[in-house]
Amino acid sequence: MSYLDYEESAQDGTPVLLYEFIQGATTWRFCSISEDISRSGSLWSPLAILPGKFVASQDDPRAAITIKIPRTCALAMSFLGVVTDSETTVTIFRTHYSDPDQEVVTYWSGVVAATPVDGNVMELSCESLLSTIHQQGLQIPYSRTCPYGFGTVGRCNVDTEALEVEALATACAGSAVTVPDAAEMDDLTWGTLRAPDGSERMILTHSGATLTLMWPIRTLPSAIAGTPGGAPVILTPGCDHSFTMCRDRYNNAGCYGGEMGIPAQNPMAAILPILE
Repeated sequence: MSYLDYEESAQDGTPVLLYEFIQGATTWRFCSISEDISRSGSLWSPLAILPGKFVASQDDPRAAITIKIPRTCALAMSFLGVVTDSETTVTIFRTHYSDPDQEVVTYWSGVVAATPVDGNVMELSCESLLSTIHQQGLQIPYSRTCPYGFGTVGRCNVDTEALEVEALATACAGSAVTVPDAAEMDDLTWGTLRAPDGSERMILTHSGATLTLMWPIRTLPSAIAGTPGGAPVILTPGCDHSFTMCRDRYNNAGCYGGEMGIPAQNPMAAILPILE
């Protein structure tokens, strides 16, 4: 019997949902039954997992779903405490337990967009891949400050790789990282720190040898503890998107994207009270 035969059968069908979550180099595979099952050359482990309603129609082909998982499982723990460094994709497969050919079909695929927690349950709000493909990108705003991403090729054009500096991080407490070499550097506020595993965070404040990151880096404390003298990190200065910094620090005034002609005072402010 083929997969379709089992699907259409009133007695022989034994449907099983398989869930594959991929986050960077880590993959979790779960199944909707109470025992391990082998499919597609991989082992799928049981988990108390509950999907929302699947919608597949011409009217709503991009419908999102919510998947509920225990807060204590490894997948849920990866979302708690610190921000994840990689997008988490989810693919749901469908198979039949009684199928000797072990045929598997792709049932739904998307990405995890939000992870709210309600008691001991984490709800994974997932958007379909079709939805993410058709989303409109951000438009360039009209503003005094420069709207371009620092180092964007074709826009800002600052060579950020040439500005990178190698240093050693000797201590880490939450978002605060101690980098002795930073005490002799120019202000790194709005810059970035890249850890040995490639995780990168924005630097919110720079005070002497202490750098405060936007979010902690999960792997940095163990990297520091396991490396004599400290963990190697890459520091890159940033930009506050002002014309002064663009001109004076990076000599890049010709690529400045802000609008300096915008008046500081709203000309309509004096007229509005009269109209009222």
